[in-house]
Amino acid sequence: ELVTKAARALVESLGVYSDGLPGDLKRELQREEDAIVDALLHWVKAGGGWHRSTPSVLPRAGSEEALARYVEAKRRQTKFDLLTAAYLHSSAAARGRSAPGGASKLQPQR
Repeated sequence: ELVTKAARALVESLGVYSDGLPGDLKRELQREEDAIVDALLHWVKAGGGWHRSTPSVLPRAGSEEALARYVEAKRRQTKFDLLTAAYLHSSAAARGRSAPGGASKLQPQR
């Protein structure tokens, strides 16, 4: 229960309170919040990775169960990717705000 609340707070804070987060990413975070929290909880439960029985590549001539595990892992990975994109965007924005003159270090040189 506490871990679920923390995961939900993380997703909400990245999606709602991140200044300058692209609108499409913000909408996806809000729309997929439950699925993102589910993916994050499964990742944490597996010790900060994916369960070792989860196939990392599409199983050729594998069982239906192996295919279902693969599809579910990929679905969770795409939700985790949304969270990662929001985190990277907000940390880049935070670095930009802390740089002298407010200029982001990630902006291309002209």
